[in-house]
Amino acid sequence: MPIRFRIMVLALLTTFGVGAALYMQYSAINTDLEALQSRAEVLEQVGLISEIVHSLQKERGLSAGFLVDRDETHQKRLRQHRLETDEQLLGLDHQSRLFFFDAKWLASFILNLADKRKEIDDEAVDWKSVRTFYTDAITHLLDAVTAKILDGGRFEQGQKIMAFISLAQARECLGLIRASISRVHKQGRTLPEDIKVIAGYYGAFGEHRRAFIRDLRGTGDEAVLDNVFSSDFRAVVQRVESVLGFERGPADNNLAKSWWEDATRVIDTMKVAESSLFDSMRALISERILEKQQVFRVYVSVSLAIAALVVFLAFATMLRILKAMAVLLKTLKQVMTTQDFNAKVPIGPSVDEFGELGLSINNLLSYTDTLIKKKDFLANTDLLTGIHNRRSFLDGVNREFDRVRRYGGGIGLAVCDIDHFKAVNDKHGHEVGDLILKEFSNVLRVQVRKSDLVGRWGGEEFVVLAPETKQGDLITLAEKLRSSVAQTDFPTGEPVTCSIGTASLHSEETFEALFERADKALYQAKNNGRNRVESAN
Repeated sequence: MPIRFRIMVLALLTTFGVGAALYMQYSAINTDLEALQSRAEVLEQVGLISEIVHSLQKERGLSAGFLVDRDETHQKRLRQHRLETDEQLLGLDHQSRLFFFDAKWLASFILNLADKRKEIDDEAVDWKSVRTFYTDAITHLLDAVTAKILDGGRFEQGQKIMAFISLAQARECLGLIRASISRVHKQGRTLPEDIKVIAGYYGAFGEHRRAFIRDLRGTGDEAVLDNVFSSDFRAVVQRVESVLGFERGPADNNLAKSWWEDATRVIDTMKVAESSLFDSMRALISERILEKQQVFRVYVSVSLAIAALVVFLAFATMLRILKAMAVLLKTLKQVMTTQDFNAKVPIGPSVDEFGELGLSINNLLSYTDTLIKKKDFLANTDLLTGIHNRRSFLDGVNREFDRVRRYGGGIGLAVCDIDHFKAVNDKHGHEVGDLILKEFSNVLRVQVRKSDLVGRWGGEEFVVLAPETKQGDLITLAEKLRSSVAQTDFPTGEPVTCSIGTASLHSEETFEALFERADKALYQAKNNGRNRVESAN
């Protein structure tokens, strides 16, 4: 698998991994927020049902009194309250699809409630049946509320919720007591059956009251206790206990009305306390929703920024790596193809790790180029004189011969030898002899043309290759070289001369044959007295 493909896959996997992690955290926060919003909706539903329960409790009590005393004022109050209850039930029916209890039950209850009211108006039903009907409905609603609130421990405010439920149940018991005692006052006597019913309700009322006090401790809403257990509350409790004490008296509508108003005031106070607890729970959840929404917004903003940054960095890094690899490979292939170690890897304005790698490769290429040039210099240069050595000179000869074979033209060769050089070495030493060789080669290099090739053949023997040079011009060049040497001041202070043999290239002649003819001409110059130029036939 190409590394380029692996880098792309790695960038994609990194982006996907970060995105998945951010999405999982986003889902967790969103789930918490939805759970809080669901709890807030449940509380709103509980608040509405609490109002329905309170209205049904009041209608139950008014119905109980109406069954005993069917005066016009009582009948008017009952009918007016029925309208309020119907309005609340209608609103609940319209929103029943949003609530957690059975909508079919609600529809059935509304129909049954109309029938029960007609029976009450027609005196076709007794109090026990009326009480059971309303109590079952209220119990069903309270049970639905309790089950929903405690479902799976979805609410953190456990103590306050239990206090809320206990207070609602205590209010229900007091509502039943209110209706029952109201009947006792209207009928003017207390029957054993009434005492039994009221005692049962009063016992349950006391149990729920104690649970309410216990659960409310430590919630921060203890002030509600003072509002509930006021002097009116204590007076109502005393009235209940007096009824349970079998105190008899004649039927008294004023007493019944007083009792109804006192009990209703206490029940309304309990409803206000219930609403206060409800508002406290709702405010806390609303606060938590706002906090979670703020966290959610911040997280979404930060997550989008992080995701954008990760994507940018991943793909920018991937592109940088791929581009750097392409540039490096292109440069190295160019170097290997052209053998030009002077080539350089392009470096951008900002230097990162790949830029440093490119700089290192450039340094390596420069060092390699220096070594190669140094090697070539050592391989092609006479170290003493700095001119071409025999190997380098022969390479130049081969290039010129190839040119002549391809395009035609002439070549001249001059072979030079320093006269009596051995005697100079014997007299002045090899160090002075080396100085003379350097100066001699320098004279040759200065006097020849740029197109000419000067080399040291060996010892004190030098060669000059003159391309595109005729025989006469070659002799003129050789004379110029000889004369310049003779006129140069050498380190010994003594005159130094040279002998030169020349030869021009014949058709189809090899360099070896050309050199042999020039070398013979050199020896002829030596034999003819030195310090002279001789030309081969």
